[in-house]
Formats: sequence, C-alpha cells, structure tokens
Amino acid sequence: MTQQQKDELNKELCGLLGICWHEFMEKEYRCTHCDAPDYEKNPDFTSEAGRVQLLKLMSKRPDFIRFLLSTFVWLYSPDALSAHWADMFLDDNGAFAIAARDFLKAMEAKE
Repeated sequence: MTQQQKDELNKELCGLLGICWHEFMEKEYRCTHCDAPDYEKNPDFTSEAGRVQLLKLMSKRPDFIRFLLSTFVWLYSPDALSAHWADMFLDDNGAFAIAARDFLKAMEAKE
C-alpha cells in the first residue's frame, strides 16, 4: 500500500469515526473543524500504534461485537479450525483498517 493510499484510507476512517482530519497547508497541519493545535498530526491506522488506536475506537462503539464477528472467519484445515483475525490485525498493509472502514461504511449505508 502506498503512502497516498494509506492517507486516503486514514482520512476516510477519520470521517466515518467522526475524527477530524488535519490537512497539511502552508507548512503546517490545520483543521477548520476543531480547536486542535496546528501541529497535531493525523492518525495512521495502518501502523502498529494506529491499529491499537483503531481497535480502542471501535471497541467504544455499541456495534463492536458485530464488527468483531464480521471480521472473524473460520478456515477449515485438516489440522484444526483457526481464525484469521490475529493475522489481519498484525498485517502491516492496512487489512485491519480496511476491515474497519468496510464495516463502518456498511453500517452507515443501513442508517
């Protein structure tokens, strides 16, 4: 995933989560929607720390269990059943952020 794709994904997630996205203008970050300091940076939900931040934000939602269930997939193998949730969360290419975005968009569409 390119940096531009990450920025677009992070910006979209911020909008879906009701978090301000600070645009970089005139050599500093600025937001016309909140009183955040100009130097405040945007979240990167694809980074390790960002995935934890996103998990915390998602866990505060009333539909958090539904989100978890929507990302939980059983894989049948000769040895045992296993879940890919941990693999998705540990993925450095934005798999967890994409799953959260897709879930939030689906929930928004139902409203």
